Amino acid sequence: MGLWMLLLLAAGKIVATNLTLGSGGSGGVFAPSLFIGATTGGTFGIIVHSLFPASTGLPGSYALVGMGAVVAGAAHAPLTAILILFEMTRDYHIILPLMLSCIISAVISMQIKPHNIYTTKLMQRGIDIRRETEAPILRSIKVREVMSTDIISLNEGASVEEINRVFSESHHTHFPVVEKGSSQVIGILNYTDYWDYMAEEHTSRILVARDLARTPAVTINENDHLLNALNKISTYKTELLPVVRKEDKNLVGVLSRNDIINEYNSRLQNDHTLIGNFND
Repeated sequence: MGLWMLLLLAAGKIVATNLTLGSGGSGGVFAPSLFIGATTGGTFGIIVHSLFPASTGLPGSYALVGMGAVVAGAAHAPLTAILILFEMTRDYHIILPLMLSCIISAVISMQIKPHNIYTTKLMQRGIDIRRETEAPILRSIKVREVMSTDIISLNEGASVEEINRVFSESHHTHFPVVEKGSSQVIGILNYTDYWDYMAEEHTSRILVARDLARTPAVTINENDHLLNALNKISTYKTELLPVVRKEDKNLVGVLSRNDIINEYNSRLQNDHTLIGNFND
């Protein structure tokens, strides 16, 4: 096709797609993206090939790359566009220019408009699929409802022999270390840190649990909600969160990341109203 014919087809397809979708009619966006990309890419290919015939490919190659670039920009999905175009062509020669153009197109498109061509339609209907759905659920669940009260803790003066026995008799890898004569947490004894530290210090002095509790004592109140607990676990990179009573800060339970995830999944499956809203 000639240059002006390709430009006319590209402009006509853009107008037709906008009129069809904008007026509420039924129509896709993927195939028009491929069409617009092919015609604009072909146009660009004709121009550069006529200017630099010895150092550029044929216009058809530019049309293929243009198809991927427009799809990647419209859908914000560069990897999808790359794979689809490669499956269509089975041509290894266009992989590098295809990858480069798709990534550039997607990055620029995301900077101009945060929502892609699919999610924009949902936003116009008041549906934001990027809105956090887990936050309201996690805020509604108290820590005391999920925490484990089957606590295995270590006294701060526990010897190495006692620590080894606790590790061997339990499948847990993190244990709260509490003050002597009370249940206030002073740290967490981590299985990995424990053995690393023992390898370094095994001949220097007699070690007890207080010396080996190298993980900071980050705790959560039993009346707090799971969202705050999850934020603390993520912030402090810990697997176990000691739960304390508000009045005296004594240890009353423990909470892990898996406990939070399992409870969230359980609530999500059982909340038929929430699932119904997602389906709508």
